[in-house]
Amino acid sequence: MEYVRILATIGTSREALSSHELILKMVEKGLLEPPGNKDVIRKLKSLNPFPFELNKSTYLIDLKKLYSIKDNEAFICNIFRKISRIFELEWDIGLVENRLKNDLSITQNDKELIMILEYGSENIVIGIPNELKYETRGLVLHLRENKIVHEETLIVVNKDGINRVYIENEVKDRIWYLNITLSQNARKLNPLLDRYWDYVKNFHNRDSFMKIPVEISYEINNNPECMKIINDSRYWKYSLNPRGFILFLIGESKVKSVNKKGEKRIRDVLSNHETLKMAPFLKYWDIFEQIGFDVINTLRNIGRDFENHIYLKDFSDEDLVYMITERYSDLLEQYLTFVHMYSFPANISLYKKYKDLDIENIRKRYLLEILNKQKHYLDQKVSAIEEKLSLLA
Repeated sequence: MEYVRILATIGTSREALSSHELILKMVEKGLLEPPGNKDVIRKLKSLNPFPFELNKSTYLIDLKKLYSIKDNEAFICNIFRKISRIFELEWDIGLVENRLKNDLSITQNDKELIMILEYGSENIVIGIPNELKYETRGLVLHLRENKIVHEETLIVVNKDGINRVYIENEVKDRIWYLNITLSQNARKLNPLLDRYWDYVKNFHNRDSFMKIPVEISYEINNNPECMKIINDSRYWKYSLNPRGFILFLIGESKVKSVNKKGEKRIRDVLSNHETLKMAPFLKYWDIFEQIGFDVINTLRNIGRDFENHIYLKDFSDEDLVYMITERYSDLLEQYLTFVHMYSFPANISLYKKYKDLDIENIRKRYLLEILNKQKHYLDQKVSAIEEKLSLLA
């Protein structure tokens, strides 16, 4: 119940809240007594595991150097040694008299920039497309018996005529239920933060609208003073992300007494325009509710059904929104079909309201928006698969 109150208070705010602002709002609403302040801070930390590091972009190579000294096994060995550490393989990638050890071998493809390090039945494969743009993406794969065990994204950034390669290894062993935005106070503390403010203010958000260019991410990550400020929770402001919204619904589904207060909490969160940005499948929810669609219990049931999904690291926020959109829109479509086809003449007042609210046109607009968003999600998935296939071809 305490988590529900915290998530509901954050979910009803149109602006991100600092921990202090959150506590004040909860006290104002009668949801928290002053001695409970420390408990709120503790729960916020459990919703956002620390250290709150999103990506660690590691500089790998300068492509020009790689092209010019391809036969320098010591140079190439250092590249694979770095990748081995990132993948936590602990391979003994060493040299004997400036040559690779007997149990290691490197294959290079002159037509394309592909290098393979063989280590027994295991390989590390580096693949970079030939056509380089401002920001080109490649792959680093760890294969075991020709099966992919681990992969990371390579990014080639062209800046000042130099193609620098970074490996963007995402921290995947933590789950976040709230988005973090840095407060304006943090901006004044470091010139690097001020210079890159439009990027770093959303530094902690997985699905931030503005993606941080890899060379900026690398510069920020490698500035201890900058990272100390970014990771200082005194400068954090909290807002719900899709996973936190589902956690809120799960909490509401488990509240023992399903009463008017619980319904009001859910309605207050749904009425926040920021919620519709995060969960666009809820558009027109208040109109559909007027013709009898049970939005509140539908969402409680969805929370209950998707409880296990939010604790799995393999599901991104986009994956969760896609799956829940599919479930919610299917249930809504079934209900609207029923009202349209069977309410007349059995329920004249319901049918009349359906007509008066012009539900048929609203339904078409809703489906058009939802299907386009689902198509965009699937197109991105297909594009990612095609990119992997092209690199492995």
